[in-house]
Amino acid sequence: MWTKRPRKAFLIVVSIRNKNRRKWLIPIPVWVVEDTFEAVQDIAWVGERILKLSGKHDENKQADRDKRADSQWRQYIIGMPVSAVLQAVSGIIRELRTCGRFRMIEVEDKAIQIYVDLF
Repeated sequence: MWTKRPRKAFLIVVSIRNKNRRKWLIPIPVWVVEDTFEAVQDIAWVGERILKLSGKHDENKQADRDKRADSQWRQYIIGMPVSAVLQAVSGIIRELRTCGRFRMIEVEDKAIQIYVDLF
C-alpha cells in the first residue's frame, strides 16, 4: 500500500487569544524564515572570517605586548561557530516544513492562549 507524504508547510501562524479582547493571527511565510536564516548565516560566516583574520593580525602585532581586554572578546567570538548554529537552525526549519501541518507550540493560561501552527 502506498502512503502519501504530507504536503509541505507554507505558513507559520501565530495566534494569540485574550479572553477579554480579540484574537490576533500573525501569518509568517516559511520560505521567508528560511531565506532570512540563510542570509544571516552568510553574514555571520563573513564576520567570522574577518574576526579570525584580524585576530591573527593582532597576534603578530602584539607579540611583545600583553594582550589587551579587547582581544579577549575577539578570541571568545572566534571560538563560537555562529554560522554553524544558524545552519543547524535552517536545517531544522527545513525538516519541520516537510512534516506538513501540525501545532508546534501551545501555551494556555487563564487569560491568554498562544498557539504556533504550521500550515
